[in-house]
Amino acid sequence: RFAFEAPTGRTMRFVAPAPALKEVEKILGDTDEPAKFTLGTKHILFEIGDATLVCRLLEGEFLDWRRVVPMDNPIKLVANVSRLTASVERVSLIVSEKIKSPVRCTFGQDSGDFRTVMNTLDFLEERSAYVWLRTVIVPGVNDSEEEVAQYAEIVKRYKCVRRWQLLAFHTMGFSKYERMGIPNPLKDTPALPKDRLAQLQEFADKCTGEL
Repeated sequence: RFAFEAPTGRTMRFVAPAPALKEVEKILGDTDEPAKFTLGTKHILFEIGDATLVCRLLEGEFLDWRRVVPMDNPIKLVANVSRLTASVERVSLIVSEKIKSPVRCTFGQDSGDFRTVMNTLDFLEERSAYVWLRTVIVPGVNDSEEEVAQYAEIVKRYKCVRRWQLLAFHTMGFSKYERMGIPNPLKDTPALPKDRLAQLQEFADKCTGEL
């Protein structure tokens, strides 16, 4: 819900950081007020009721996905939106913007495979390396037995993995985000209880058997 105080008479193009837009979305969810924005040369100002948010614009053009994804492709994909979104959100926790293609997605019959760390495991498997794999368990993100079982199916593919350990998500690093003024995407996420971690680790060990 964006409102212009007066017609601009021009086309505006800009790229704003995703964390800032999520904050705007969060504020809009708590009010019926429209969002007004003022565009500067390097910053953008959002005004929503009594709330004001200023963020720095990103340089360059946003990825034109229409040029990347062929519109006349004869192959059509139908997926469960919530499960697909959840998978992308999980894998986004461990990707880096420094890598041009951080996530490789392969769709098969009734399945979708999102690869990041698996590319590294493939490399280590070819060299018969000794791998101790650790997975952080985040409440509300990947803390169910169903999700751990999915991880286990991947782990079992690799003979190089000699140990698989689950780690508890904690909040000790939250203060760093505040000191640096960086948005924390998991700021409302609690630490994983020790007893829940123990339950999931026992379940993971049963799923993988003897590594």
